[in-house]
Amino acid sequence: MGKKVAALAVIAASVLTFGVAQSASAANPCIPALKITKGKVAFNSSIGPGIYARAYTFAAGVANPTNIPTKYSYVTASLNTAEIVPTFTKIGAVANQLDLAAQSGAFAHMNDDYFFGGSNAPWGALVANSIPEYVPPRTTTVFAISKKSVADSVGYTALGSGGSVTFGQNAAIPLVALNLPKYKLNSAQVFTADYAHSAIPRGKASIAIDAKGKIVGVAKTGSTRKPKTGFVISAVGTAAIALQTAVVGQKAIYVKPEAPYQRVPNADTITMSGSLKWGNSSSLPIIAVNTNEAPNDPNNPYGQGAWLFDATWNGSVPNMAFMVVIDTRTSTVVGKYSSADGIVVQPGQVVVAFAGAAAVKAGVDPATLRVGTAVVLNRSYATDSKLPALMAVGRGPQILQNKKVVITCNGNEEQIRPRSVIAWNTKGQIWLITATSGINMIDNGFRVGGATAHQMAEIAQQLGATEAVRVDGGGSTTMIVKTKGVLQRLDLPNEAWYRPIPVGIAMVAKKK
Repeated sequence: MGKKVAALAVIAASVLTFGVAQSASAANPCIPALKITKGKVAFNSSIGPGIYARAYTFAAGVANPTNIPTKYSYVTASLNTAEIVPTFTKIGAVANQLDLAAQSGAFAHMNDDYFFGGSNAPWGALVANSIPEYVPPRTTTVFAISKKSVADSVGYTALGSGGSVTFGQNAAIPLVALNLPKYKLNSAQVFTADYAHSAIPRGKASIAIDAKGKIVGVAKTGSTRKPKTGFVISAVGTAAIALQTAVVGQKAIYVKPEAPYQRVPNADTITMSGSLKWGNSSSLPIIAVNTNEAPNDPNNPYGQGAWLFDATWNGSVPNMAFMVVIDTRTSTVVGKYSSADGIVVQPGQVVVAFAGAAAVKAGVDPATLRVGTAVVLNRSYATDSKLPALMAVGRGPQILQNKKVVITCNGNEEQIRPRSVIAWNTKGQIWLITATSGINMIDNGFRVGGATAHQMAEIAQQLGATEAVRVDGGGSTTMIVKTKGVLQRLDLPNEAWYRPIPVGIAMVAKKK
């Protein structure tokens, strides 16, 4: 087997003395990418609502200076017509890529994240349906579809049930909008200092609330005064009746109306910043989710915070000094263990595990965490963009940024090998791109052919992307598309082998 692998490596590295591909040189270490449209069209079809797939092949020696052919495959869709979702199995396990594609309802599916340290866990964080399903105890780079809310200064009609204000004996008064110049019939809305005009539209009743939540003004016939601090709630029609009962000095409970949002693709980072709090104790920081990876602390690897595990975790919870089982439906402790092995998390529950050193550092006493204790569990995380992620998957370095190729042409980056890339532009168009040999070689698990990282950045650029990131490649590189209702391989023939992976990325129909 060693001789076969060595022979394949020689084939992959052999440089032709003929053909039209340009070789790298000392003056220009980058092998340039040819125009993708110069290749032979191998596939070109709409495969789903607003989702398109294409593939181009190049003969050996044309796209790069080797005697192996090249195939570029890609799928593309707009966030206006499709959803981008992560695909995964239990954290700490791997799955067949065809199974991941089928389970997600994918019209297109590509491999994504690297393996961490020889384990089956992904390298980067994973967010699905806005929930962090996997976050190691370190900052990791991710490709994310982030949630960018409309600014208060723009004004908006609230999403869903909107916001509310409650005071006195009144039921909660719905707030259907924020900072809009017109009222909806029989409705109340809120105005802030960010309102775009110097005076708010007069309603039938208005109340002013300060930053501490106290009613500091009541205008039973309405007001046009724009707040400098705090906010004003104003209403028309039947909604004004309740506002007219307000009394200066009353305490008000205000829930801000939820703003509409854009889905924004970006290259981001994620660091866990959650917490567990009970009683009058300090908060115990939660620094990792669904991982047994210890932070880089040789003296006390579990002393920096707590680990959270849910039913997505594969197997039992790693043994730590303290473990509490929390029912997420009632936010109460339903089990407590000390150095107990074999806890398997049940649906509707989470396990928070931590060492005594973590509790001491946070100033909390695990002894007060008894069965029946009410807790506040915060599963939040921090991002470089300051935006929450609707979804996120691990990624490698950014290779295209602001339309410019930013990857170097040194070492592994300039090797001809299978590559996988996620690319996008400011209009919300997404591309999943792979480069392979396009043929089913007897490679004994050693994939050959493909492109350099620099070439992949140039291909993404040609397709119209302004940003692109590299993800896992080599034997993991796989592009699957659905044609005529059947999932099939696009990057290689269907009979080619598949590497099981921890995380993939899929294009699915947009939810209505």
